[in-house]
Amino acid sequence: MNSIVYVILFATLVMSFTSFVSAEVSVEPIRHPRRNPSESECTETCANSFTGGDKSRIEKVEILRDFYCNCHIKFA
Repeated sequence: MNSIVYVILFATLVMSFTSFVSAEVSVEPIRHPRRNPSESECTETCANSFTGGDKSRIEKVEILRDFYCNCHIKFA
């Protein structure tokens, strides 16, 4: 009986861990075609490059240097 409880507990932990890991945010650098882009231009570039134009999945955008933006992308 105890082994069944342990198996159920283990399965629950594995399923909750995988859902937690898949809900993380990925930070991806992208090169923008124009020098010193604005935040909205970086958001547009990130959405087009990584999410097929879905801006709601872009959590945050950071402008790094001349041509580069960091895209914080939500998964799941």
